[in-house]
Amino acid sequence: MIIITHIAIWVCFFLLPYIFSPQSKELPFIINKYMLVVFIVINAFLMCFYYFNTQIVIPQFLFKRKWLLYVISIIVCFVSFFYVPREITHLILGNEEETFRMEMKQRRNELAKIPSKSPAAQQDSAPHPPKYERNTFRRGNQGGGIHYFPGSYAVFILVFTVGTCISVMQQWLKAERTKKDIETEKLN
Repeated sequence: MIIITHIAIWVCFFLLPYIFSPQSKELPFIINKYMLVVFIVINAFLMCFYYFNTQIVIPQFLFKRKWLLYVISIIVCFVSFFYVPREITHLILGNEEETFRMEMKQRRNELAKIPSKSPAAQQDSAPHPPKYERNTFRRGNQGGGIHYFPGSYAVFILVFTVGTCISVMQQWLKAERTKKDIETEKLN
């Protein structure tokens, strides 16, 4: 039952970007192989971080009051979130990222050439294609970069916060149950 609950929660969690992402009317949302791999790699990293944090880091460092080791572990995980998914995606796809960037650039150029039907847009002689350059990393001098989904870092912090809160609450409830059992035994 716990496994099914975890699966359901992760599925709902992974659907959040699709539910809350703003959809551009000029540039349709396109899922291709590159975006799918990036999405899977980032979410796999977040899942691994959640279980690593709740099953290893919190019990070994936070509950044993090793504050410095706990903070260092979380910082290392956060910094690795900048690099590990990007490197894994590059290992899986190679130069597919550059192909994706060229396709998106070509689509933007095509959309810029299509005249709009609204009178205000017709007065503007040079329509501007939508820009989606937020949350990109550059890969050395190659000019490529992984396109993280908007809010990926906020999602990392959310996974960290939820995992930590759940673990601390479970530990507190366990301590309360133990205390209550001890009091019951004393009364008996």
